[in-house]
Amino acid sequence: MGRGEDNFGRASSAKRAPRLQILRSAKAACATLLILNLARVLFAQNVFLPAPPPYRYIPKDERARLDETKNLKSRVALSLELSGERLSRAEELTNEQKFDEAVSELGIYQAIIEDALRALKEGETKGNRRRDLYRRFEIALRGQLSRLEAIRRLMPSEQAVNMNSIINAIKRARIDAINAFYGHVVIHDIEESASQEKSAADTMTKRKEP
Repeated sequence: MGRGEDNFGRASSAKRAPRLQILRSAKAACATLLILNLARVLFAQNVFLPAPPPYRYIPKDERARLDETKNLKSRVALSLELSGERLSRAEELTNEQKFDEAVSELGIYQAIIEDALRALKEGETKGNRRRDLYRRFEIALRGQLSRLEAIRRLMPSEQAVNMNSIINAIKRARIDAINAFYGHVVIHDIEESASQEKSAADTMTKRKEP
């Protein structure tokens, strides 16, 4: 009797095995269809997952060149030169539709600009020379922002968040330079009117330091 029950149990298990396999396959197929349908809906609605943010850093060679440049005027000039090279490279990569690589270049570009602003704030200089450096720095950023806007227009939707973040960071750096030039807060944040920002920047451009 025991042997019969054992055989019966084995037979039942053998019958259940194909059913379980079919059930697992059906569940996997349903999950795949669900994912495909979700992707189809997101694509139809132009919904994209944002790309990861770029790593902001200054490469070793460029860091060494900056650290070796002790004169503040030369340091700012070198920063603008290096950042300009990274921005030009990002423009080339964007035109080649290598968008991830372009944004990576912009991460380095942003790091160089932010480092230059720190050097301006902390560096030693005499008289009105610091104000003149802030003026030169602001003028350079003004031109670079228009180039960044051109890059943003060519970027895919996945990079929208990254481009907005980079552009806002450079706008903040420019506003910091304007406020430092005047010695008090002229523009509080990037949301203030463009006309007020333009007026302050134009006055900086026209003013000549002794």
